[in-house]
This record gives sequence, structure tokens and C-alpha cells, in this order.
Amino acid sequence: MPEVAEPVLYAKLHDNGNFVLYGSNSQIVWQSFDYPTDTDSQIVWQSFDYPTDTLLGGQKLKLGVDHLVSNSGKYKLSMRNTDGAVMIYNVYDEFHARLTGKPLDRPETMLVTLNLNTAGILYLVNSDGKIREIIYNGKKQHQQLKEGTINNVKQDYIYIATLDSEGDFVLYRERIDGNVGDNEDSSSGLIQLWTSNQWDKCHTPI
Repeated sequence: MPEVAEPVLYAKLHDNGNFVLYGSNSQIVWQSFDYPTDTDSQIVWQSFDYPTDTLLGGQKLKLGVDHLVSNSGKYKLSMRNTDGAVMIYNVYDEFHARLTGKPLDRPETMLVTLNLNTAGILYLVNSDGKIREIIYNGKKQHQQLKEGTINNVKQDYIYIATLDSEGDFVLYRERIDGNVGDNEDSSSGLIQLWTSNQWDKCHTPI
């Protein structure tokens, strides 16, 4: 936190990226725009790299490093070091569910990540960029997969994958462009697309 000379009543992050601290009379006490940083600086830490119970579009989990924990604290999702499988365990480390089918040939030498991209595709990718397994893809993403590419592109939706309190990994979609209508594609609310108990019906081996 910055050092400020007077009490702060509230803070606001503006649309232009300026983080502003305000005093009791709504006067500006401190603002980040007064302290520009080197745009070439290296990122040392960011919260986006450390998900809790939820993956957002563009986030990933790394083999043997990251895991998700349900908000109830009863379940965790992680990638198993022995074969790279994406597993859900209960609080006693007992098996609850498995999200992937293909074991790794050499898990100790391969950096594999579980990715949810901004187009709503949930998949495993090897360190060389090769897609290892598709866990979920919807009809709208079919063309990307036919072309053998998975790109993060600007969407009308955000995608959210959450490990819920019952130990199910659930993928949701929410429309964010403001074009709201009566059908499911234009709904502004959360739409459930997939759950981990549907894995055997939805996954796509590569």
C-alpha cells in the first residue's frame, strides 16, 4: 500500500485503470496515475496465477503446482504427478471424480497444464503446445478444434469453471456484451454448460 498523508475513506479502480484513494470529502488523497511504472517491467506476482475455487477464461492449472479447493473446503481438484490425470479428491484425500482419461507417458518430464480459454474450451496442453485432451468444447468451438487450434479470442461471453461445494467441477457461461434476449444464447444470466459428472459423455480424446 502507498504511504498517504491523510485518512482514506474509500478507494475506486476507474475504467481507465487509475486506482484512486479518496478522503472524507471525496478529495483525491492518492492515485496510481501519479506513480507510473516502467511498462517493460517484469510481472513478479499476479492473483490471476493463483485461482481458488474457480478458473476464469484465460486461466490455467499447472501439473504438481496448482489446485482448486471448493468453497466448502471439502474437495480439491488437482493434476496428479504420477500420470497427469485431473482428479477431484475429498478432504481425506479419497478419490471423488476423474476428469481426464489419457495418462501421461512421462509425467515427470512434461509440463502439462489444464486450460480454460476465453472461448470456453476446457483442455489439457503439453509444454510443447500440443493439445493433449479436450475435456469440454461446445458447438460454437467446433471449428477451432477441426482446424487444430485453440485460440483466446474476444467473445460476447465469459466462461467460469468452479469446483462447487458438492465436489462437482461445473462450467458456466455468462453473456457480457449487453445484447440480452429471450433465448439461451442471449441470456444475461449464468448458463450451466457442463459438469464433471458428464465427462464420459463430453470429453474428446486427441
